[in-house]
Amino acid sequence: MNRHIGVKYKSFLSFDNTSPHGFHGFIPSAAYLQDIYNDFMEEHWHEINQMAAMTPGEICAIDHSHKVCHLIV
Repeated sequence: MNRHIGVKYKSFLSFDNTSPHGFHGFIPSAAYLQDIYNDFMEEHWHEINQMAAMTPGEICAIDHSHKVCHLIV
């Protein structure tokens, strides 16, 4: 059951909006975004490992780029 059907979200405001919900000049840096990502991954690593353990045996390799050469020939 999808609980998000019919839910309305606010649209993004323009960057020149000076209201309390506006842009206010904040631009997240790469380090800030990396910290958010790392914190999320560290918080959920148990679930991520469990999900990886539940995948079927056909999906054992993480990097399939070695097959690209065979497809080009």
